[in-house]
Amino acid sequence: MSNHKRSDHQNKVTAIVLTYNHEHYIADCIRSIQAQNFPDLEILVLDDKSIDRTADVVRDICASSRHVNLIVNQQNSGNPAVNTQKLIDASASDYILFMSGDDLLAEDYSLHRIVTHLDTEPRADVVIPKLRFLLSGQAASPPEIYDRNLLEGLRSSDPETLCRLHLYRRVSRIFVQGCVIRRQTIEDMGGFDSGMIADDYAFVLRLLDHLRDRGNRFFFDENSSWHYRLHSNNIHRNPMRQFRSIIEVVSGLVPERYWQNFAWDGVVFVDHEDLLQADRLSKAYLGDRNARGLIDTTDRLAIRKARRRGDRTFLQTFASCREHPWSLRLRARLAIARLYLKPGAGISTPS
Repeated sequence: MSNHKRSDHQNKVTAIVLTYNHEHYIADCIRSIQAQNFPDLEILVLDDKSIDRTADVVRDICASSRHVNLIVNQQNSGNPAVNTQKLIDASASDYILFMSGDDLLAEDYSLHRIVTHLDTEPRADVVIPKLRFLLSGQAASPPEIYDRNLLEGLRSSDPETLCRLHLYRRVSRIFVQGCVIRRQTIEDMGGFDSGMIADDYAFVLRLLDHLRDRGNRFFFDENSSWHYRLHSNNIHRNPMRQFRSIIEVVSGLVPERYWQNFAWDGVVFVDHEDLLQADRLSKAYLGDRNARGLIDTTDRLAIRKARRRGDRTFLQTFASCREHPWSLRLRARLAIARLYLKPGAGISTPS
């Protein structure tokens, strides 16, 4: 179902917005794009069959703005890459601005400046804005993602440098939200890979490979930023999906010589069967030797988090499972001992 009305006029920029169950956030997202006051802009939203009022909120906005259009999937696909490509195919603009329905452009974001840069720099195919976190109902401070290597890579404008310093060393901290990319570049590289779970990570790696091969560059606009909203429904809160998506991309797109020293993200597993599945996936994708570092990182984190939440059942299951290395099973036993020695655990602490 769609109220998308393709006009004879070709817009300069199409902002494509993926959304699913974002009824509390989607209006803010669309308003932040409209606030750019860009004269030649279409906003195209795809709702992946939300079970809340997301589509109704967008329809209300469409009724009052001819520049906002909505596509609603007949069934939930759960595949961001497929949905993103569907939006790109439905547009006909020179440039594509990417956004997610629960995120928004910041007040300092300047679409005018970004488009001017792309218009005047023919070798620049992509403009990457700065990411800022927006906390939703949380008191914790947001994480800082811009380490020295990432900033050096972004400021170089060189795809090879950014890959070598950041994307080949650790899980990407570069998202497509807020990025503006030439439509022709997306078409030339074959668009989004629908077989990859980690749509952003895979797409960014493939994009930079494409730019490098063509001798083109990107531009990091540190004066434009977008807000990544942290909330309980973020897709990255699903540990198995997150883990599988990372290992899938690294094994498929990162050169093997970087695997052993790759700084894996700490995905936290609270279910022991999920942890075992993650360990098996590591070996299947990377091989026994290259998987050791990832398994060690993942298992140690699971043990540490289980001890902190007092989960003796998880620790006892881990300690008795012979699929884990003996050194990690010993670590789990020590964690159990520490729990019994804690005050109030039923056993007196040594004086």
